[in-house]
Amino acid sequence: MQLSKIKLAGFKSFVDPTTLAVPSHLVAIVGPNGCGKSNIIDAVTWVMGESSPKYLRGEALTDVIFNGSSVRKPVGQASVELVFDNADGSIGGEYAKFAEISVKRQINRDSDSVYYLNGVRCRKRDIVDIFLGTGLGPRSYSIIGQNMISRVIEAKPDELRTYLEEAAGISKYKERRHETELRINHTKENLARVNDLRGELEKQLNHLKHQANVAEKYKGLKQQERVLRAELYGIQWRELDSKMVSYTLEIQCEETALEARQSELSGTDRELEQCRHEQRVAQDGFQEVQRRYYAVGNEITRIEQDILHHQEREQQWQSDLKQTEHDWQTVSNQMNEAEDNLRDLEHDINSVEPQLSSAIRESNSLKTRLDEADEAMQTLQNQWDDFHQANAKTTQTAQVEKAHIQHLEQQIVFLQKRQDQVHQEQHQFNFSELTKQLEEFSKKSFEVADQIEIYNKDLAGIRTEINAKQLAQKDSNTNLDNIRNELQKLRGQQASLEALQQTALGQRDHSSTPWITKHQLSSKPRLAQNIQVEAGWELSVEKVLGFCLQAVCVDDLHEVVPHLDSFKSGKICIFRNNHHANEKNNQTKGTLLLDKVKSQLPLESLLSGIYVADSLDEALKLCESLSDNESVMTRDGIWLNKSWLKILREDDPAAGVFQREQELKQLTARIEQLQQTHTELVGNIAERNEEIKALEQKRDQLQQSCTQQQAQSAQLNAQQKMKQERLDELKAQSVRVMRELEECVNQLEKSHSELVEVKKRWQQAMDELSTQAMKREELVT
Repeated sequence: MQLSKIKLAGFKSFVDPTTLAVPSHLVAIVGPNGCGKSNIIDAVTWVMGESSPKYLRGEALTDVIFNGSSVRKPVGQASVELVFDNADGSIGGEYAKFAEISVKRQINRDSDSVYYLNGVRCRKRDIVDIFLGTGLGPRSYSIIGQNMISRVIEAKPDELRTYLEEAAGISKYKERRHETELRINHTKENLARVNDLRGELEKQLNHLKHQANVAEKYKGLKQQERVLRAELYGIQWRELDSKMVSYTLEIQCEETALEARQSELSGTDRELEQCRHEQRVAQDGFQEVQRRYYAVGNEITRIEQDILHHQEREQQWQSDLKQTEHDWQTVSNQMNEAEDNLRDLEHDINSVEPQLSSAIRESNSLKTRLDEADEAMQTLQNQWDDFHQANAKTTQTAQVEKAHIQHLEQQIVFLQKRQDQVHQEQHQFNFSELTKQLEEFSKKSFEVADQIEIYNKDLAGIRTEINAKQLAQKDSNTNLDNIRNELQKLRGQQASLEALQQTALGQRDHSSTPWITKHQLSSKPRLAQNIQVEAGWELSVEKVLGFCLQAVCVDDLHEVVPHLDSFKSGKICIFRNNHHANEKNNQTKGTLLLDKVKSQLPLESLLSGIYVADSLDEALKLCESLSDNESVMTRDGIWLNKSWLKILREDDPAAGVFQREQELKQLTARIEQLQQTHTELVGNIAERNEEIKALEQKRDQLQQSCTQQQAQSAQLNAQQKMKQERLDELKAQSVRVMRELEECVNQLEKSHSELVEVKKRWQQAMDELSTQAMKREELVT
């Protein structure tokens, strides 16, 4: 397999797409300075997976993108593609069937690198795995650039070993072996943790089973409580429902009675109005009857006057008749006397005939005078009859007019009384008071309506606030449950890790724990608890310290020495806290394992003379410069010096102490944080419960106040309606009274005018009677 083509675009000085052909296994790139020779090597190295800007002669990975020049703008991305000839099938696996393999890498200004293998997007790991064992790689010997030869010459043994392994084609298997070992170790650690967790979970499971049984009993009792409570609520609801039905019936009865009373009141008002109308009609009828009565009385008076007049005339006639009879008797007597005288006279005439003619003349004269007297009497009688008739008529007229005057005066008095009554009724119409009351009711109704609106707005705001707080409370309860679950989970992990840590630190060692407890050393910290190790070197420190990790840290060893005789069996380690170590050796042979440890304890006695190396090759090289009492520890836990080498791969309960201690600290910090959050949430929930309770009480108070205001509003509306109906009724009555008052005033004016006319006629009749009285005197005389 060999590299056949290099395709560059936007990479450093190769801004335009450029394709370089590689014709043979050994290719040299020559040219003047600045022509891009190193850029081609950087491109190949970069495509093979180089991620360090230092090896690409830059400060950042984006420096490989063409950054522009005086005549060219910068580009946004760079890409390099390597095309390999795989005709010999050097690359095995699924790519062995491909005669040509393309590897491409792209990068943009956002530092996003993308790899393509035969046009398919892949990972960097896939590219590295393909070229393991082929001699190709970002830092392999097959790419010879600047300072490459000097680096090979000056390479350390482990670096040379890397080149040799790569050339031999075993680097791939070594890498896979290393990965497999790491996975196996991780799997073993995970299995150990799983076993520990399983044991702890079994304990918790037993405890949880007990709690589950209790919870089941509690659930059953709670279900019974809910059923009984539901039955109790049902009974109470039925009782309340029956009471509500009875109260509803009573309310309906009361409402029916109220409606009946209101109907009766309305009927009574209508009957009262009907009675008033009937009263007015009866009053009008009474006035008509009274008028007819007075007319009939006047007619009766007139008839009585006529009868009296006829009686007087009859008496006058009888008197005149008696006078006439008396006169006639007198005249008859006179005639008899005259006849006697006539006979005497005849006798005398006979005797005195000479006096006859004079007597005849005298008799004729007397007859003439008698006829004249009869005519005068008849004329006087006619005048007397005419006088009596005129006098009777005038008297009748005067009496009728007088009766009419009395009737009119009585009618005027009645109308004045009725007018006074109407005025009194009109004054009784207290419209101003009713209007004022209506205005007060209206004002109160508006105030109550405004208050109800305010209550409703407050209620809406409080309900919104309650809903918001309840939602927040629900979220808080959810968060609290999550925190409790997480706390329970973390406490379980903490318990498992603490159990493992106690086992690793010997705190569960049955041989040493009683002795430590007896001599009051159980509260003393263990050595592993006072040490912090740099990441990646935990296994090395654990291998070196070994059993000393379980050491009990004390201030003075003399306090413990007197009690050592009582320790009969087992193993125990005591470490002195305040021991002052010698000054560090300033010999610069390498990095000491002690430098990877941070602690206030004097660990020089345990870790002095032990150096560290990243790999076994580096450790072997370092061993050559060490003394016999010095050694090297690799990151993988291989401990060696010039004479010996130790690899501790057995299952050790102390393995992972520092990592477990760090996890415990993190778990403890996380648990404390969650507990603080839990406490804050509980406090917030309790506080919010109080706020919700206060808001609900305020809501109930507002609801009660709003209900009272609504009841008051309904009562005010009912009273306002009653007052308005009363005002309308009074206004209607006032209109009727005003109409009646106008009728009374008009009738009074008419009666006064008629009274004036009647009094004039009566005065005329009285004047005529006076004239007739004078005439009667004249007639009588």
